[in-house]
Amino acid sequence: MTSRVAERWILLVLRIGLGTVFIYAGALKWSDPWKFAEAVAAYKILPESLVNVVALVLPMLEMGAGLLMFTEKWAKIAALIIVLMCLVFFTALVWAIVHHLQVDCGCFGSGESTVLGTWLPLGRDLVLLVTATWVYLRARTS
Repeated sequence: MTSRVAERWILLVLRIGLGTVFIYAGALKWSDPWKFAEAVAAYKILPESLVNVVALVLPMLEMGAGLLMFTEKWAKIAALIIVLMCLVFFTALVWAIVHHLQVDCGCFGSGESTVLGTWLPLGRDLVLLVTATWVYLRARTS
């Protein structure tokens, strides 16, 4: 197998993986928008007037980007959207850590709110960020 063929297979697997993760995460948030809104509010970053908007729009954006990851034509755009979301998530998690906030990251449904519990989502987000960046850099332009 040539390195070019291997890279295309790796790219396909990463696209499917990222797409699945973001569809799943978005669907969990969408299934209980009130609980997700509580998780967003716990970060104390957004004004109250934007919390519900984010809680309704973000899951749709995640699911949409996830679905686009399954198409080769739109994978680059989807990867860029995911990179930007991961940067926002990463920044919010660092904010919570720096401010010693006990937050439920809200990533995959509800979880326990602890300061130490923020480190695992931070690491997971970093892995997703690096993966999405690699997909963005390697995906074909539509």
